[in-house]
Amino acid sequence: MTNISERLIPLLRMAEHICIAVRAPTRGSIYAWEFEKDGDELKIKVQGQFTSNSGSLAIKAAIAGLGIAFVPDFHAEAAIKAKQVKILLEDWCQPFPGFHLYYPNRRHHSPAFSLLLQELQRSRR
Repeated sequence: MTNISERLIPLLRMAEHICIAVRAPTRGSIYAWEFEKDGDELKIKVQGQFTSNSGSLAIKAAIAGLGIAFVPDFHAEAAIKAKQVKILLEDWCQPFPGFHLYYPNRRHHSPAFSLLLQELQRSRR
């Protein structure tokens, strides 16, 4: 049986590598990489010579060899298929549940917002 500290060693060593940090545009802070497996959760603050505020740019930087990137699947999908990058620690990476849209519960929305809601609802089907 492996204890938790032995299981976390690969994750803790992640901070020893050159990583590509992503600055959260809404908070302005560097996003801490989040890992979870079998109920164990870990957040790692990484540092690197390159920081981006875009997952798309972070994956391009990884392809260019600037470091390891931690981005949602949809940013890396094409690069993974093209074998430009590969997934590390896949068993610790949880699926991205998607984005959520919160809006006021009002009877009357602007025409533009109503069209956006209709399109989003249609695309979920």
